[in-house]
Amino acid sequence: MNWIYLVRLWILMLISGPIVFMIEMAIATQNPSGSNLFTNIKFYFLALVIGGLFSIPTFLFAISLFVFLENHNLKSNYIKVILTSTFVIGIFLTLKIIGGTIAMNIAVSYSIPAIIIGSFFKLKSSNDPESLTK
Repeated sequence: MNWIYLVRLWILMLISGPIVFMIEMAIATQNPSGSNLFTNIKFYFLALVIGGLFSIPTFLFAISLFVFLENHNLKSNYIKVILTSTFVIGIFLTLKIIGGTIAMNIAVSYSIPAIIIGSFFKLKSSNDPESLTK
């Protein structure tokens, strides 16, 4: 099993999500320079902590799903799609529960990196002999 894929996807999604959100908000408010660098830095670290805490249930579910899929002899490409979809669905469900006026913007800001990162990393599955030889 390739646990590194899951951890890498989760951590990079948490790191890049707030950055995408800040870029999205700068474009939406037509303020590309940002209001204040110090405020953006404080928001970034706060978003890392809060995003990390709220994503733990989805990450734990993804781990158990990964173990289940590995035991059912699926190809690594299918596992990647299922795990990435799980993270995206988890993001939207979490933010739907939390609510708020910018929940959809935040969900999209975390989902875009999840899809991009999930498609670029290789998952070496023990059930997929061709993924082990690459």
